[in-house]
Amino acid sequence: MRILGVDPSLRATGLVLLDLPSRRIQHRWIRPPREASLAERLQVIYQAAREATRAWSPDAAVMEAVIFHRNPATALKMGAVRGVLLVAFGEEGLSVEELSPTRVKAALTGFGRASKAQMARMVEHLLGQQVRDLPHDLTDAMAVAIAYALKQGVPLGV
Repeated sequence: MRILGVDPSLRATGLVLLDLPSRRIQHRWIRPPREASLAERLQVIYQAAREATRAWSPDAAVMEAVIFHRNPATALKMGAVRGVLLVAFGEEGLSVEELSPTRVKAALTGFGRASKAQMARMVEHLLGQQVRDLPHDLTDAMAVAIAYALKQGVPLGV
């Protein structure tokens, strides 16, 4: 199974393809220019997501759900990012499941409020690969893909 894990953000979106059971990983870190307009940044994210989906041909996609955000303006921008990602994946015939950050953390560590460092260690342990030098957006996307695999009962490999 080839799972596309997504950690959406306007500043840096992480896309990770987890190929199971081989545990082979491919990733893209989408960082639109900060000085670009909102529309331009969303276009960069949209195009990169479509390109990754076409190149990787995932069987499933899972995105970290945003349940709550303190700042309404940030929440609206996050909604726009999630919207362009859903459209990009949908145009490639890929449906997307959403998992809350708490559910992802609980699936990997048994504790829904695990730290980023704890999550990175569990991703390394489960995949047998060092990831702590990667940006958090990518390790978070890996964690989402792993949580989805575990939820589906897909073995992580040898």
